[in-house]
Amino acid sequence: MDALGLSAIYRVYEEEADPRGAVACHAAMLVSLLAYAYCIGMPSSRRVEPGTYDLALRLLAGDQHPDHDTIAPFRQRHLGAPAGAVRAAAAVVSAARHHPSFN
Repeated sequence: MDALGLSAIYRVYEEEADPRGAVACHAAMLVSLLAYAYCIGMPSSRRVEPGTYDLALRLLAGDQHPDHDTIAPFRQRHLGAPAGAVRAAAAVVSAARHHPSFN
């Protein structure tokens, strides 16, 4: 995930902290969820939400279960739907293929 350069997203998180003190979902986790979801043909945030109760997405989400009202605005704002998520997915797959533990 470091290769994706999420600093711009983190900067927005810092600038627009929730005044109520609510903790936002981690950007890297949401990007991972969306990237994997696009890779397996699940582009809908409404399908990703229940998918976090299944093994693969649950592992990526760190046993968190963000709802579609969190996932969809994140994708629209930070990744651009669907082009940004597809680019993110390609970067994740590429990074995984070149990771030493993949071989």
